[in-house]
Amino acid sequence: MKKILAVFLALIMFGGTVTLIWTKTDAEFDRRVAQINKGMNYIGKFRKSSYPKLLKRTMDKRTILMLGSSELPYYDEKSHPQALTKNGNSDFNIMLVGAAHVQCLAQAINVGALEPGIKNHKVVLNLSPQWFKKGGVVPGAFSSKFSPQIFHDFMENSKISKETKQAIINRCKVLVKDWPEGKKLIDRYDRQLNGRDNPVFNFIYSIRDKFDEMQLKVKYVRDFPPLKHLKRGRVIFGEIDFNRLLAISGQQGKEECTNNAFYINDKYFNKKLKPNFEKMKGFAAGRSYMPSPEYGDLDLFLRVCKELNLDVMMINVPVNGYWYDYVGFPKVERQKYYEKIRELAKEKNVELLDLTEHEYTPYFFKDGMHLGWKGWVFVNEGIYKFYKEDLPK
Repeated sequence: MKKILAVFLALIMFGGTVTLIWTKTDAEFDRRVAQINKGMNYIGKFRKSSYPKLLKRTMDKRTILMLGSSELPYYDEKSHPQALTKNGNSDFNIMLVGAAHVQCLAQAINVGALEPGIKNHKVVLNLSPQWFKKGGVVPGAFSSKFSPQIFHDFMENSKISKETKQAIINRCKVLVKDWPEGKKLIDRYDRQLNGRDNPVFNFIYSIRDKFDEMQLKVKYVRDFPPLKHLKRGRVIFGEIDFNRLLAISGQQGKEECTNNAFYINDKYFNKKLKPNFEKMKGFAAGRSYMPSPEYGDLDLFLRVCKELNLDVMMINVPVNGYWYDYVGFPKVERQKYYEKIRELAKEKNVELLDLTEHEYTPYFFKDGMHLGWKGWVFVNEGIYKFYKEDLPK
């Protein structure tokens, strides 16, 4: 009897301790969220994808969701959305979601998870040609950027059909087959989707999910310090002079690109390209962005958006023509890819911001492929025009 009583008291003490820690963690989490406010839109760390409920809470009717990859983080460009909105101190904001190796399939899951927070029913997908390599997304890279929390919210979205969820699950299974934990997670949702789940296991999963949520909140408080506005004064986005910003961005690019003929940032060129510069000449000859399984993943993304009744704008971003000519990537193959995206946009009846005329625009990129000084100007302006469509005059 004494042993049973001791166990009972221990459980009560454990439960009380957990409750106290949970309450304290929740309070600190809410305080930190309030401090960051709209700055959450521009945090470039991938880990923010672990907080879908927070992202949905941060978005409002004046916030557009922009999905992309390694071009999204802020690298001191005056035209980057983080600088342009003074870290969210603006009447219009762009929620940036994505990181390196986050491609169409991951973005299909992201948009399905975040849709309840998309108040204006609009989403932007920034396409990178490099996604459409022969093999598509690399399984290890997909696994490294997989967010269980995002996937949970995706599966919870009742607007997405069972058939589409199954197609996403099947594709994920291919990519996580060498990642045991990921395989277990995908199999769990596959069983639940098809009515083969075990109530006991589901209860255990729900307890584990709660503890995972608490751990994430602790990590959030640790990893995301309060953000400060870059400057004082609220930004009225509609008053931005994009022509003036283009000139300012061109000047910034000119000052940061002085040691090469490719309009690539000096630091990037010295660190990434210069050591093997001679060897890289012509190394991409014969390459192509067609065919690729990434087109199937893009179709899944657009399928999810259609079921969620979202208006989509894809951005057809080119590559740095100066650099791609040097490495020998055929112009004709680049053009085939650009045209393929145009055809897909027309076929799927989605809007397209076509920037492919800027292959040779100086300072459009910061390196061989990622948006740079001028590139962000065109993207910001295009997204804002997309946002204003259908709004009351």
